[in-house]
This record gives sequence, structure tokens and C-alpha cells, in this order.
Amino acid sequence: MDPEPGPPGSRRLSTGHVVTYPLEVEATIGGVILPARRSALEAVLPADLEPVPLGPGIGAVVLAGVSYHHVGVEGIDPYDEFAVIVPTLDGGWPSLRHLPALANRLGGYVHWLPVTSEASVALGRECWGYPKELATISVTDGPRSIRTTLETAQGTCHLEAPRSRLGRTPRREWALTSHTDAGDRRQAVDTVLAGGIAHTPAVEASASWPSTLEPLARLEMWPRPLVAITGSRVTGRIHQGRFAR
Repeated sequence: MDPEPGPPGSRRLSTGHVVTYPLEVEATIGGVILPARRSALEAVLPADLEPVPLGPGIGAVVLAGVSYHHVGVEGIDPYDEFAVIVPTLDGGWPSLRHLPALANRLGGYVHWLPVTSEASVALGRECWGYPKELATISVTDGPRSIRTTLETAQGTCHLEAPRSRLGRTPRREWALTSHTDAGDRRQAVDTVLAGGIAHTPAVEASASWPSTLEPLARLEMWPRPLVAITGSRVTGRIHQGRFAR
């Protein structure tokens, strides 16, 4: 659904909520990066995006639980989310002399995005075209790890992302671009995350899901996490989307 116009720099949702760009949020994030068959990832990506290669015939998928403590829209309460994102490269792999520009071309295609409230479904779908749907999700922020459980009619998915044991994680800022399908066009959304975001080898991380859980099954992932990603009280600024084609 296309969002309705609101005041300048904003959108009015079908629910009546008014979203002002950039949207300010605060969240806890716990996730893992998994290897996946490249041919399966290419089958779900828009034609102008390529999966980031991990090796011959292998790409990657990020599975993450996100618990939003604050959403900068009056009337939208905190909610939880289960993000399924394929790391991508816009326009193919660069030559060696173009490698310095690589960081500006990395992004992620949002394949599936279950959430826990109707208002957050409208927020994601109408503002940015994110493939949100209602589900039962819990994200538990513990002292040793961040655990996420997603319950669906097809089964239950579990994630555990251990915290770094190297002490306090320095505050850093990450500029990311997510991609979604918007009819016959691709929409790109710039997001800036800030906070103590740690990425560590996934020695104690885990991920499991039933083979019947189709949005995950079609990605042909191996359930052996390579990297764990954790962050508490991470702030984000989500900008208005732009059509990339």
C-alpha cells in the first residue's frame, strides 16, 4: 500500500499514525550470520543486486531478533521483530582499483520481517515496503546472550547470540542501506545505527528452524553461525526510501 501524504517530511499511515523522517528508534539487537547457497539467494534477489560472496557458490544471510524499546511515532508502542536479511552488493563485484568504494555499495535485501503488532506492520509496509507480517516473537536480553524465539504455524525458530567477552564494546556508527521490492521497482532505505554493536566469532551461537518454515527454507542456509551480532540500546535513524530503479 502506498502511504498517504502527511505534513512536509512525513507520511500518514492507514492507521492514522504520522511518521516523520528520519524515524528515530532505540532497540536491542541479537543475531547471527549464516552461510547459504548462492544460487538460492540469487533466486530471491532483484536482478540488480548480488549476494555478498563468502566463497565459491556461497553467500550469507543475517537472522536477527530486534526488540524496539522506543519508536518515534506517537501512538506506536514498543514491539519485537525477526529480521531475515540477505547481505548484498549493488551492481556487481568491483575491480581492485574500485575497492575503496565498496563500503558505499554494501547493503541488505529484506527477505522477511515478522513483527508483533498491527501498527508496526503498517509502519514498515507503508513507509518502506518492508515485508512485515504478524507473528509471536520474544527477544530476551540476558547478561551472557540475546535470545530470540519466533513462533509460526509452520514451527518455531530459535536464535542465540552470545555477548562479546572482551569487555565493553566501543560505541560506533554504522551506515546501512536496505532494499525492498515496491511493485516493479526496488526501494532503497538508508539507516544509520549507533551504539555498542559487537560482532564476534560465533563459537557459542546457535540457530535452528524447521524445514517447513518456507521463508527460511528457500534460502538454503546451513545452521552453523559464522558471526554473532549483539547490541543493547542501539539507536537508529531510518530515512525516507528512494526508488533505485
